Amino acid sequence: MILKTKVLPIEYDEKTKNKAIRLKKFLEKNPDFFKTFLEGDKISYVDEEASIFLTDKVSILDYITKLHPADVLSFLEDDLFPSEMERLNLLHIILNKKLDGLYSFDPEDVISAELGLVYAYFFDSKDYEELKKFLTTEDYDVDKIYTSMYEKYRFPFLNLILDKNLSNIRNFFYSEGELSNLLGQMSKTTLYELTTITPPKETEEITLPFTKEDSINLVRSFLETIEPSHTWTKIFDECLQEDKLISDSDDERIKEYIDKDRDTWQCVYGDNDWYIYTPWNNTIEDAIDLVHEFIHYFASIHAKEESTYSSLKEFPSLFFEQVFCNYLLEHGYPKDEIDKYNKNRRYYVYENGESLADIISYLNSRIEGEVITEEEEIAIEQNNWTDTLSPSELKRRVLKRVDDLIVESIETPTLLLSLYPYIEGKYYADIMFERYKSDKSILPSMIYVTNNLKNQSTDEILNYLNLSPPTKEEVLQKVYK
Repeated sequence: MILKTKVLPIEYDEKTKNKAIRLKKFLEKNPDFFKTFLEGDKISYVDEEASIFLTDKVSILDYITKLHPADVLSFLEDDLFPSEMERLNLLHIILNKKLDGLYSFDPEDVISAELGLVYAYFFDSKDYEELKKFLTTEDYDVDKIYTSMYEKYRFPFLNLILDKNLSNIRNFFYSEGELSNLLGQMSKTTLYELTTITPPKETEEITLPFTKEDSINLVRSFLETIEPSHTWTKIFDECLQEDKLISDSDDERIKEYIDKDRDTWQCVYGDNDWYIYTPWNNTIEDAIDLVHEFIHYFASIHAKEESTYSSLKEFPSLFFEQVFCNYLLEHGYPKDEIDKYNKNRRYYVYENGESLADIISYLNSRIEGEVITEEEEIAIEQNNWTDTLSPSELKRRVLKRVDDLIVESIETPTLLLSLYPYIEGKYYADIMFERYKSDKSILPSMIYVTNNLKNQSTDEILNYLNLSPPTKEEVLQKVYK
């Protein structure tokens, strides 16, 4: 006897009739899937020579090669496939691997995030011929699937990444109100700085030749000049004697701890001690970078064990690099080279500010329970331009901003807390440097702040220096000037 189905006819006898009826229902849950993967002219419970012969020990799933039976069932049952949240987490895992350079695809690894997302893609697309091609073709271009899934879930993924960022940031604060207040002040200070700084169109290369020894000797002379007790000079000499300046990014003491950008000077905690990573480029910029990082180093080694996050952590370094640049000018070093460094600093701070403005806005939206969508972002982008942009250009700008933010947020899960100190630090460093130019006697106060940077609260430091953040009125005056 033959039972017709939307896939293949089923041959059965009286003994297997009920099995055939159940199989028909099963096949017709997704006939296109089975038409693609079953090969033969019939399914039989009675003909042992049939291309698809079923017994108590051999089921229809055994005839679908390259797919695990559990994965076949997933294509037939909606509730067995990854939810949207699970797909977003799979995307997060994969993008993290790609950014870390650890990505690889192994189709034999049946529990990998990569394979899970591939199957989710085919579950959505219902393109079973392409699924079959994926399963049977070596070196299949899997990246086009990831790209498609990322584009489909870009904005839900953005919301997830922002929530993860908020979760990480909350670890630094005791209450939601404290976080909201910080975001509010961050927003004001960032906007103030963005309207104050006139950034150069691009960075300029600093070319004045300077050896490593030139930089070390010049920085030592500078420290002797500004800190009469010579405590800083003594610490600097100890830093040299104990080999705390490390230029090799593969040095065992720091290689697991330095940022991915191996061309950037950094103060690094590794191997239970503090070090300065020094990728010398043999120009006068090395000396300025060494001053900046030494200030971080000194503040770090004097921190109490349980020092908390401080948005002022870049403030002393940014101030003393300005004082050092002034020192260089007073000692006859070329003004155009010093100006290049200061312009590059403004460029860097302005870039941080632009990124921060987006992050702060997005995080505030998530705190308030808003869902960020592509349509709303394009509408906001349109309102930001006096000229009418084409729909394609508006979309391109929005997607680029979102993509950049996603990558930055994954690479630095506390991106907000990493970038903002440069904005706030520049704001206060500029104020204090203006005071310094007319009154050199403020240096002991800044030295005191550096010595106690990680042991005092932001309010204590600002009160000590008679500083205050920009008010809403000052920000508005700047914006609408």
